[in-house]
Amino acid sequence: MSVEESLVVMNRANQEVVIFDGIYTIEISSDVFAEIIGKITMKWMPKPTLFFEGEITENFSCIDKLIKTNKPIEIILPTGYKGKGYVLSFKFGTKYYISGDISEGLIFGKDTSIISSLNFSIVNFIDNFGGAIQTENHTYTGRYIINYKEFKIIIDKKNNYKEIYESLKESGGYCITHECKIQSMDGKEFYLRDVNYLVDALVWLLSFLCGRQIGISYFEGKSNGDTVFVNYQTSIIHNWRNISNWFIKNESQFGLNEIFSKLVEKLNDELWGRVLRNVFTWYFDGMSQAYIETKIVSIQIALENVAWTYIVEKEEILDRQAFDKLRASDKLRLMLYEFKIDRRIPQIEEFNTFNNKYKDGAHLFTELRNDIVHPKKNTQDIDGIVLYNTLHLGIYYLELSILKLLDYKGRYINFFNNANLNQRLEYVPWSNEDEFNKLFIQKSKENS
Repeated sequence: MSVEESLVVMNRANQEVVIFDGIYTIEISSDVFAEIIGKITMKWMPKPTLFFEGEITENFSCIDKLIKTNKPIEIILPTGYKGKGYVLSFKFGTKYYISGDISEGLIFGKDTSIISSLNFSIVNFIDNFGGAIQTENHTYTGRYIINYKEFKIIIDKKNNYKEIYESLKESGGYCITHECKIQSMDGKEFYLRDVNYLVDALVWLLSFLCGRQIGISYFEGKSNGDTVFVNYQTSIIHNWRNISNWFIKNESQFGLNEIFSKLVEKLNDELWGRVLRNVFTWYFDGMSQAYIETKIVSIQIALENVAWTYIVEKEEILDRQAFDKLRASDKLRLMLYEFKIDRRIPQIEEFNTFNNKYKDGAHLFTELRNDIVHPKKNTQDIDGIVLYNTLHLGIYYLELSILKLLDYKGRYINFFNNANLNQRLEYVPWSNEDEFNKLFIQKSKENS
């Protein structure tokens, strides 16, 4: 199964994509509308936006109502696409020009469509290794395959990835980096809406792999080769950055199937679904905010949310009253104990002076976080290097906690291991090489 070329073509970061160029209609109601000659474009800076603009050529009597309304207007293309958005600007002289954004997607077809495949583009995923991808001109690595129940998901890095990542490195911003396809393993058709939950889980998973929010720019549903559904959209996507986190991008994709299956289960759980989405969001904030103090606070919120949900709501180790009486360090310490995560203060130079001041890493992290949120008189500012390492201690705890919840048994990058990169790759604390190899052999037999 191969991934088809995207409807949206980008050869460099932040390249404007023209979706439509011609005559279309905007309207509030059947009697309040205007004809526009102009373009629908996908713009990326300062943030991803679907943008409509053009000259009003007909029905000038409705202009006043169109520009003064605070209700969404409908954008209607002669090709059958429809979207909703808001007018942002209006200029007039000898001609009338109007522009705005399409906030709810530009859609062709219905989500009740029956399809044989769903194709979509990923924006700002990492330059990953993976399986081989064969094109007419060359072979390169960059394919992930995820099997879940009756569905197969293929994620392919773009064949012009070298130019794309060089462009992102130079200018930052946004670019389509991967093409994806979902199809049933037996080739049977399925309802588009029946795979929405898979797309949702995939976006969260890929975002967790690269430490920031990635997004999807368009969907195309096909039935026997014919396009029956398209949705151009812009979502919350973080500006391009290469982030060092737990994920080993040049290792085999082994473990992703297991993480994905567990993530789907958790996201559809009445309790964990809401919690994990919030935790991921705070994690991304902790990786992307401008101020390191804000990052530490975001990570602490995420950690306490996981601790509360696991200790009180899920496992009922403590009741609400007992948990609330605990110090922040005790809440974190108990969770780390349950997850088999090392609680000792990392053996790095910047933390050497803290070994006699704090009981363990949980105590150090929460107390330094408290010093940020509740500063005291006559105390010195916390050294920047100490703050930096405190942040990474929190990230270390949070990433391992999420991996534990997802029952991951592979390797990760330990930020606090000062050896070379290969020696920084460790098995998660609740697993080991023997257990990993047994699982690898078992899964290999299942897939053979």
